Amino acid sequence: MKVVVISRCTPRESVVVNEIRKNFEDVVIIQIGASSGGNSAGNGVRDGVRENSSSWLNKNGKKFYSKIHKLFLIKELKKLNLYNLPEQRIDFPQNDLRKEKGIAFLKSLKPDIIFTCAAPILKESILTIPKIACINVHYGIPPEYRGNDTLFWALMNNDSNYIGACVHYINKGVDRGNVLAKAFPSLNRNESEVSIDLKTTILVAEAAVEVLKKIEKSEKKPIGLTQNELGRNYKQTERTFFLNLKYLVKKTLGKLKTEPRECSINYYLNE
Repeated sequence: MKVVVISRCTPRESVVVNEIRKNFEDVVIIQIGASSGGNSAGNGVRDGVRENSSSWLNKNGKKFYSKIHKLFLIKELKKLNLYNLPEQRIDFPQNDLRKEKGIAFLKSLKPDIIFTCAAPILKESILTIPKIACINVHYGIPPEYRGNDTLFWALMNNDSNYIGACVHYINKGVDRGNVLAKAFPSLNRNESEVSIDLKTTILVAEAAVEVLKKIEKSEKKPIGLTQNELGRNYKQTERTFFLNLKYLVKKTLGKLKTEPRECSINYYLNE
């Protein structure tokens, strides 16, 4: 079975990508990079309009917070010898993936599975390319937590039952496809965003490999668990720098508590 993985290959997602590489012989990894061109707005000007101080603080504050979070996550990954960028990656600009040359390139690979992990939303014309299916890892439990930063939102909402990740088919909606596995990491009472990221990515990597092995051995494609409710799609813009500060305050004051539990994976691999 040929698996084409599309990912930004960030430290968290690389754990999943590396597990797929380790467990399957025919794997192609496409690393999505920044698109060429465009205005970086480094001088506080965007589309000819100067940003006000509030939006400037929010944008740069979010970048700073993200960098700090990444550094702490890398530190923990290194302790477990899991900080390894996937080898033999093919670099591809994000915008080009949605153009004809990107679609033609994917077709030329003749994949059985297109597997995404921290990748841009795929065009409908890409969904029909693989022989079997397009599958995604989502760091959240849908339909209640779809979209961006959903591990953070479940933690912020003191919603321990929805702290986890899933493996699902890709369709036209955002994290709306039938679910093949849900991974719930172990929790103690004082989890942080970093510790949850770490536990979740290790567990969902295991789930992703198991799902792919099941598909490889099956004569029919698993149906998966249908999402009957719409739930909520969290937007990237909803997580502001000021919300990050609020999270840190609540965490410091002990107002964010996770309910202790053992880790578990639920599979929905009925044919």
